[in-house]
Amino acid sequence: MRLVTILLIITLIFFCESCKEESISNPVNNNDIILVKTQVDLQSGFAGKVVNIRFNKESVYNSILSDIVSFAGPEATFITYIPKGENNLFVYTQNPNLPSEYFLDSVIVNIGDKEKYFLGLQIADSLKCIVQDSSFLYM
Repeated sequence: MRLVTILLIITLIFFCESCKEESISNPVNNNDIILVKTQVDLQSGFAGKVVNIRFNKESVYNSILSDIVSFAGPEATFITYIPKGENNLFVYTQNPNLPSEYFLDSVIVNIGDKEKYFLGLQIADSLKCIVQDSSFLYM
């Protein structure tokens, strides 16, 4: 069990360190980049996994999620700031008990002129990303 945990930590550190670039996680705009506040909801397929989310090579979320599945709402949620326009979203998950069981996928996310966006991420056989300018309704 210890070896699995150590391997998992090394893998996650390597994955995160390999994508270091100028941070865009803070709402600072310059002449070239307009950052838009974005709420990301991890809606399904993430419970009990190590999760790393990246936009354009910048890691914006790292966590080990509980294996308790939410019945009314997302499994996790976070707020970040991403550039207006076309963005590459990468999602990496791994089972902490079975390091060989992992998921890696990416999609293109287009952010427009709204003040805030909401992304819903779901994992089944592939990554599904829903982009909207209003919050998700959960029951």
